[in-house]
Amino acid sequence: MRQSITLAFAATLMLWVSACSQFNNRGTIDKPFIGSSNTTNLSFDKIELTDSSTTLYGVIHFHPGWWVRLSGSSAIVANGNKYPVISFDGITPDEQITMPEAGVLRFTMNFPPIPSTVNCIDFTEDTPDGWAIWDIDLTGTDNPDKYMADMPAKLRDIDPDGMFPPMEFKFDTTTVRVHVMGYRPEMGDKLSWGGSILCTVR
Repeated sequence: MRQSITLAFAATLMLWVSACSQFNNRGTIDKPFIGSSNTTNLSFDKIELTDSSTTLYGVIHFHPGWWVRLSGSSAIVANGNKYPVISFDGITPDEQITMPEAGVLRFTMNFPPIPSTVNCIDFTEDTPDGWAIWDIDLTGTDNPDKYMADMPAKLRDIDPDGMFPPMEFKFDTTTVRVHVMGYRPEMGDKLSWGGSILCTVR
C-alpha cells in the first residue's frame, strides 16, 4: 500500500511539474523589438513574463489636451491563441482620456500567462480601426534586419544617387511599387497616412 501511495504521489508531482513548466518565468524584456505596427502613438517600454501573468507596460505619445481611448477588448496573440486583457492600471478602458501636458501617458495591462515556447506576441485592440503591434520580441535577441532576406535582391544594393530621375515641377501620374517587409494579411490591404489611402496592397 505504501509503495502504491508513493507511486501515485510521484505521478501527481510529475503532472504538476509538467503543467507548470509550460509557463516559465522569463523575467523582464526592456524595450522589446517589434516587427511592425499601425501606429506611432503606442509603444511598450517593458514586458514582464511570470508563471501567473503577462504584463505590458504601455506608453502613449499624443498631443497634450487631446484625447485617446484604449479598447477594453484589447488582447495579445501568441502562437495563434488570443489572450484577452484581464485588467488595466493607469488608464480606464473604453473612455476618452485627455492627454496630460507632457503629451505622455504611461499605463500597464495585465494578461494571462503565455507558454514558455512563445518567442513573440502581437498586441491588438481587437477593433476594426484599433491600434495593433505585431511581432513583439520576447527573447531580447531579435535582429532588426531579420526581414532583409525577404527583400528582392535588386533592391538591396541600390545606388541612392541613381535611384530617381531629375526633379521636375509638373503634374503627372506614376506607379510606385511598395515592398512591405513582414507583411501579414491581418495588417489589412491598404497603406494610409494621415487618413488618406496611399495605395492598396495586392
